[in-house]
Amino acid sequence: MHPNAIVSEHASISQEVEIDPYTIVDSHVRVGVFSFVAAVVLVNKDVLPYTIADGQWVSSRAVNKVSSNGLASLRRSDSISIGLSGSS
Repeated sequence: MHPNAIVSEHASISQEVEIDPYTIVDSHVRVGVFSFVAAVVLVNKDVLPYTIADGQWVSSRAVNKVSSNGLASLRRSDSISIGLSGSS
């Protein structure tokens, strides 16, 4: 986490998170494991694990493929469920 980032004491920041300078993390927001938040972003909602987030109001843009463990190490406690069309 960059020293110029402003993070609320009530925010939950997971391990191995990269937060760039001049970023503000709002209260009661969770930033997932191995996620990356770009510079000059207001994080006003949760950032999913293993994602790259940017924009004036944070939004997930891509999967973080650069993390040292990759998606294979996603633990059950960190898992996310994504509804896929056509799956039962």
